[in-house]
Amino acid sequence: MTIASRLRKADSALDARTPTLWLSNGTGPDGGEHLNAPEVGWRWAWDRHTWLGFSSATGRRVKDPQ
Repeated sequence: MTIASRLRKADSALDARTPTLWLSNGTGPDGGEHLNAPEVGWRWAWDRHTWLGFSSATGRRVKDPQ
């Protein structure tokens, strides 16, 4: 979860939602063809999930399409 990316509301309080990036297991509305696909969405900042973690990156690498 990208907790540091939470936005402030008009009254200066932090929005309860936090942007989140995760890998889909291909269930629900995504369908099996999207197994391990990256997903972007939001979660409640205080709602901890065992399957969510924290990470950082300084760049990205594109997989060779061979």
